[in-house]
Amino acid sequence: SGSRRTGSFISRLAQRRRSSFASVLGSNMLSSKERRNWSLFMTQDALKDARDRRNTRSKLVIDGMVLPMKRYATATYSSFSLLTIVLVLFMDNADRYPFIAPNACFPCECDRDMVIQNCNLAKEVEAFRELKLYSKGITAIADGAFADLFTVRVLSLYNNSISTIEQTQLQGLDNTKIIFLNFNKLESLDPVIFVEPTQQLGYLWVTGNNNATCETVGRRGGLPDDVVCVDDTVCTVKLPYLLADGICNGEKDGYKTAECHDDGGDCKGDNVRWYDSVV
Repeated sequence: SGSRRTGSFISRLAQRRRSSFASVLGSNMLSSKERRNWSLFMTQDALKDARDRRNTRSKLVIDGMVLPMKRYATATYSSFSLLTIVLVLFMDNADRYPFIAPNACFPCECDRDMVIQNCNLAKEVEAFRELKLYSKGITAIADGAFADLFTVRVLSLYNNSISTIEQTQLQGLDNTKIIFLNFNKLESLDPVIFVEPTQQLGYLWVTGNNNATCETVGRRGGLPDDVVCVDDTVCTVKLPYLLADGICNGEKDGYKTAECHDDGGDCKGDNVRWYDSVV
């Protein structure tokens, strides 16, 4: 009778443990095989720990306490997440690659007539010291196309087909130091257009235009006194934003030359700061 009572006690205890375990983890959270692998005599601390971790499914999956998600559920969840990411990217970047083809006027955008409409990408990135828009077949510039391009020091528009430039087209180039307009189709240039929008302008290259020369610009009132107009040379250094930056880069890469006006004036005078002494 003693052994029978002992067996009955163990049976009731085991049943109680099963009920406690099921109440904590849920009857559908474990497979039958996994239930058999779990001890029926879990301590109170173990039950409490399971209760604390009940809502963290990833931890329970790792510990083998629940089955992983079905494959179709995983695929559905992953597809939904990817679709959400693509939708967000499209809503924020619908006007640029990869949602539209790369524009011929990168980092700006031109219409079918090759008129620059805006430079939104360059404005957002804020890392363009030189706006490279040369040899792109550009025919004109829309008003406000260069708005808020405060980091641009050099505007390279040479080898295009621009015939006119107005003051409103250069608005936003407040810190631009050098403008290359070489080899366009400019008939004339009103110096007034460079006074307000390009207050930091130091050099203007107009070599190779029809009738837009420094002489004709001078006849119309002339540029501000601190702006150098060049119409007889072509400066072809690799990094033109290093011109007129206060540091003489020497003759090695073509900066300290007559064509580039001695590195934009950096290599002239008695107090020259040489590149080798700065770095």
